[in-house]
Amino acid sequence: MKLSTRVVIGVMAMTAAISVGFVISGILIAERTEREYLSLTAHSKEAAALSTIRSGEEAFKRHARTVARERDAIAALVAGDLDALRDNMASTFNRLVAAGDVSHMAVYGADGVQAVGFPDKWTGDAPALVASTLAEGTTSIGMTRLPGGGVGYAYAVPLLKGREKVGAAIIALGVGAQLQTIADVIGGDAALVLKGAESTRTENAPSFAQVTAGLAGPDDFGLIHEGDRTFVAVRAPLLDGAAAGDADLLLFSDFTRQNAAITARTLTYLGAIIFITASLVGGFLLWLRREIGPLSTMTGSLAALSRGEPVADISVTSRADEI
Repeated sequence: MKLSTRVVIGVMAMTAAISVGFVISGILIAERTEREYLSLTAHSKEAAALSTIRSGEEAFKRHARTVARERDAIAALVAGDLDALRDNMASTFNRLVAAGDVSHMAVYGADGVQAVGFPDKWTGDAPALVASTLAEGTTSIGMTRLPGGGVGYAYAVPLLKGREKVGAAIIALGVGAQLQTIADVIGGDAALVLKGAESTRTENAPSFAQVTAGLAGPDDFGLIHEGDRTFVAVRAPLLDGAAAGDADLLLFSDFTRQNAAITARTLTYLGAIIFITASLVGGFLLWLRREIGPLSTMTGSLAALSRGEPVADISVTSRADEI
């Protein structure tokens, strides 16, 4: 293989490697930029949703004070008259439900045993919020499990007879009842996942199977594709220490238009990189041909002369360089 050929091949290989590096770098930069944008979008939606869930805190405090002032109910609790307690608290519960601020309520004795619950009794031990209120004698607020396996934002308040702590009441609003409000706030859709299965969702949320596949990695956000639509999805755990899928709020924002724009922009960038690289390679090869071509011609002519072969006149007779 001639020296000039080896030089051309080497230069072309080096240029091709640099070009591939440019293309790969462009792709990686575009992917990282898109991922950071998706992360920002997803977690801003998460913050807005959790803020919406907690927005009822003032109403909870007001309603809790109402419950704590139910003197007849407290007297029935102390007397162990569960029927009277249930009748008294039922009217209060129905009034709070009608206002849309509460979906569950329960009353516990000072021993932590549940006396009544609406619409269903809690199963198992008293919720941690109730246990804290009974132990400390102060109000407690936070997320808790609800009867039937649901999850809600709850407020626990001590029940006092005079200065004596005789029990505690807890009121809660299930997250499932807030899904549409949450969806309206984030301008998208929402779904509630409990114990690895979809519990409820808003009308246009993507299917649970698509979400499970899209959020299968270690991240709590990602792109979900369903038909011709694309969503930014984020998983927001509702209970501290719960495993993924045990009690999660899923939030979705339609990203179809933005995703198409990002794809088109990425392709434009890659096309520009490829075009510029091809132009540089083509220009360099033309320059290399112009510079090395005369040397190759003379080398061939000299080789022919050494073999005693007649050759035509060499066309290049003067140059301003070594050739």
